[in-house]
Amino acid sequence: MTIEERIEQLERTNRGWRRLACAMAVLILAVVSIAAMSKDEDELVLRKLVIQDEQGRQRIVMASKEGAAHIRSYDADAKMRIDVVTTRDGSASIEHYDANGKKRLAAGTLANEQAFVQHFDTNDKLRMVGGTTPDGKAAIQHNDANEQKRILTATLPDGSAVTAWWNYDTDGSVRMAKIIP
Repeated sequence: MTIEERIEQLERTNRGWRRLACAMAVLILAVVSIAAMSKDEDELVLRKLVIQDEQGRQRIVMASKEGAAHIRSYDADAKMRIDVVTTRDGSASIEHYDANGKKRLAAGTLANEQAFVQHFDTNDKLRMVGGTTPDGKAAIQHNDANEQKRILTATLPDGSAVTAWWNYDTDGSVRMAKIIP
């Protein structure tokens, strides 16, 4: 068989596969259209939706379970990287995880209308948190590697502000605390 004949055979085979793929796409579209037309509603109802990549690994999972709704995104190594949650009590949050599966950032609103942003270090320690309350308070707190508060800045509903910082002894007891109104 000459090279020209082999190329012609490959091209015929390729055209056959393309025709088959187009026929399958039309068939799938027809089935979906018929199923959609058989309902009076313009919606698709599921309890869980999983989107996979080309290798069959789950990359996005949307699910509702026990009163909470989640949208989770996974990396190519099957590690959850983002978790978006709305809970039964009305709280909502988004959490970001690093490649090692450790939570690094969380932000959300609570059922009592407080809002927060939290930063975690690679050892799962809360290092910084900021938040607002419905009554007008806002604060940012910085923690050390042992999660002990070190610096706090806040504004109060009356417009005043406060700054505070703490120093600790090696046993964890407060050596000095300074609050500046």
